[in-house]
Amino acid sequence: MSNLFLKLSNMIMKPLLRSPLHFFANNYTLISFTGRKSGNVYTTPVEYKRSGHTLIVFTQRNRAWWRNFQGSAPVRLRLNGQDVSGVADVPIVDIGELFDTLKWMHPHLHAEQLVKAMENIVLIQIHLPQTEAVHVR
Repeated sequence: MSNLFLKLSNMIMKPLLRSPLHFFANNYTLISFTGRKSGNVYTTPVEYKRSGHTLIVFTQRNRAWWRNFQGSAPVRLRLNGQDVSGVADVPIVDIGELFDTLKWMHPHLHAEQLVKAMENIVLIQIHLPQTEAVHVR
């Protein structure tokens, strides 16, 4: 995905996910986090899939923002019109688990497409506290 397309997409998704029309993008959330080196707060839209009190997110390995979650870090989410907190991390997963998770998130992709995608992706888990997750659809 080109940087221009990514910037345009973010310009549309951020206001949409903050608006009452957020349900049009119900597989997306805004994730806000503090950069470990810069101390700046960053917000980016991400596609997710939910498994209990955990959100699963994939991003491209060449993007730098996911590195802030190595060793875990607190995050804020704009999820289904609500602000919730969580803890994000980048777990170490084996190739089979990565394939199965990617297939679960994108069941329409063929095995060859999944294998190719696995070459350049990183899995991020966002754990929601049970007290907050109860209120989130």
